This record gives sequence, structure tokens and C-alpha cells, in this order.
Amino acid sequence: MTDTLRPYSLKQALEFTGLTSQTLRHWREVLPPLQGRKAHRSGFSARDLLAILVVKAWVDEFGGQVRHLSDHAEGLFTLCAEEPWPRLEQSLLVYDLSTHCWHLVSVGEPLLWEKGAIILPIGILAAHLREQLIGEDQVPQKALDFPLMSVDGRASVARGRHRGRVQ
Repeated sequence: MTDTLRPYSLKQALEFTGLTSQTLRHWREVLPPLQGRKAHRSGFSARDLLAILVVKAWVDEFGGQVRHLSDHAEGLFTLCAEEPWPRLEQSLLVYDLSTHCWHLVSVGEPLLWEKGAIILPIGILAAHLREQLIGEDQVPQKALDFPLMSVDGRASVARGRHRGRVQ
């Protein structure tokens, strides 16, 4: 399922990713999925933020340059947008150096790439981002108590029916 909502502002994106405004401005010019987003009107989904964190890990941990990802950024943003969040949290992200494709690999699966690959900890990034977005001090939602009732289609509402409508 694609996350089409973009509820996070530029200021929040900077806060959650730890980027400077100059860095994010440059990335918006270089990375096609971020191009065309104006500073004050741009919004970011949680999945956009995750993809940005992956790019940041690429730069910080491997010394990669963002311009080298410009042709392959669509695949990264698409993968982050379409994969279920729990799967992202339980995976490693592999960038295949021979095909220039992104792959999600479950933790514990063998990592076999003949011509080399860069492995990024997307699971750790996703879990940390979720904690930031939800807030660590959130009180868990309480279970709602509902009485047991029949669901075979013959159940009637406790107050009965009147002219085909539930009262």
C-alpha cells in the first residue's frame, strides 16, 4: 500500500532526519522523488522520511555521494512506500552494485551478491523513526470491551428494528 499522505512539514522532516536545511534543499534538487517540492508547501510522509534516512546512512556510513543515487532514488522511495512497515523493520536493505537495484532481505537470510553490495540497516532506521513519530511516552491504547454477539446475519439489535432501520 502506498502512503500518499504527507503530514510532516519541512521543519519536522529536518528534526526527524537530523539534516540541515541546506542539505535537504540540495537533496531536493538532486533526488528525483524530492524534486519539485517547494520548501513551504512540501510535505513528507513517514515513508519519505525513511527513504531520506537511508540516503543519510549511505552518505554518513559509506561516504557515498547523493548525486550517485539520483538515477536509483525512485527505486528506493518506491520500495519504502510499498513495503509493509513491519517488514521494513525486520529487514536489511541491500543495494546491488552490479544491477543498481534495491532489495529487502529479511534478517538472518544469506546475503549473496557476486559483484558486491552495500547493506544498510533499514530495520533499525524504521524502528527508530517509528518511535520518534509515535513518541516513546505514548500510553498504550486500552482494549475496548464489546459484548459477544452473533454475526451470522440473523442477529437483531438490542432495541429492535423499526421500518428497516436500526433505532
